[in-house]
Amino acid sequence: ILPDIYHLFKGGSGFEGLRLLSSAAVQVFHVNDYPADLPREKIADKDRVYPGDGIAPMTDILRSVIRPDRPVVLSLELFNPEYWKQDALQVAKTGLEKTKAAVAKAGVTLEKLLVTHGHIDHAGAAKPLADELGVQIEGPHEDDRFWLERLEEDGARWGIVGVPFEPDRWLNDGDTVTVGDLTLDVYHTPGHTAGHVIFHHPPSNF
Repeated sequence: ILPDIYHLFKGGSGFEGLRLLSSAAVQVFHVNDYPADLPREKIADKDRVYPGDGIAPMTDILRSVIRPDRPVVLSLELFNPEYWKQDALQVAKTGLEKTKAAVAKAGVTLEKLLVTHGHIDHAGAAKPLADELGVQIEGPHEDDRFWLERLEEDGARWGIVGVPFEPDRWLNDGDTVTVGDLTLDVYHTPGHTAGHVIFHHPPSNF
């Protein structure tokens, strides 16, 4: 399943049930927040705000979702038209900083960065983020070395962060990676890029 903080509030489900989900049930979790000045009946997608800028019990939510037996990918989901008026890079940076702050406050651990391919929008800030967090980078396949080496050039072209790097571990078809207690199978899937990889968790078929 793909839980979302806003949708859990909007639907009236509450957040207590997150603790009851099995370790295989959640691999990705949508993070956002909601303001105090709108009742559940009137709040809409456009009212989502950055994590920590609203009244969601963020610490309890993250502690419920991220456990040693259930590491998850956090995906920031915002549809606020006020953010659309702002510089896209600044919105991304603000969202990342606020999400990291919420994670730090909850006391959960960021273990590693998994990179699927070398395009600038997926890998451009991987190196500085890994250095800041003190974690390793795993992936993509070495056939994407070309893209990783030209990240600075691509970043300058698009006006976004691009820092070339070599991952701590190149991934090959048939490898496995671990995230907490989960083991993910690695598939080399060239097409989008030559070194593109995907991750699969067999027990949940995710």
